Amino acid sequence: MRNYHSWPRAMVLALPKFFFFGFVNGKIPMPEVDSPLYEDWQSCNTMVLSWLINSMHVDVSSSIMYYDIAREMWLELKNLFSQGNNQMTVTEYYTKFK
Repeated sequence: MRNYHSWPRAMVLALPKFFFFGFVNGKIPMPEVDSPLYEDWQSCNTMVLSWLINSMHVDVSSSIMYYDIAREMWLELKNLFSQGNNQMTVTEYYTKFK
């Protein structure tokens, strides 16, 4: 992962193939807890969280791995890194940011 701007692009290309990009772009929102869809949604959301975390450098993932909703993690990453310098790696930017 060289920088933030290439990482979400890779995720955008990879996740629709598995029909899971809706979990990060907000098109598949969390259903009510008493909904019959909740457990399936939770399983898929957890899988997406895992893919996102495992695609990041450990220095980045360790700071955001406690998000429970893929959409929230995606937005936090965007908030943290989308304003960064394209010449720096995500790890370099994050370290400087911290």
